[in-house]
Amino acid sequence: MSKKREKAEKALPPELALTSPDLTGESLAKVEKEIVRAEDPYVTPSTIAQKYGVEVNTAKKILRLLEEKGLVKPVSRTRRTRVYVIVK
Repeated sequence: MSKKREKAEKALPPELALTSPDLTGESLAKVEKEIVRAEDPYVTPSTIAQKYGVEVNTAKKILRLLEEKGLVKPVSRTRRTRVYVIVK
């Protein structure tokens, strides 16, 4: 394994370490900051995936982590996706 990938895996929470080698702890913090400042009233896994260039599965995990931190709150849940509202 390369040094860059090892470093990236160490900086991530354990849930994201194996699924997204391109997402670092710093970029996760960037996502958190930008979601808090977002003008959109809601956020979905697909919007996160498109904006940050990650897979939808990774975006779902990011939103679950943000939900645990209390930054977003789920308002609609279907079999396929969830819609979150940003807690201000």
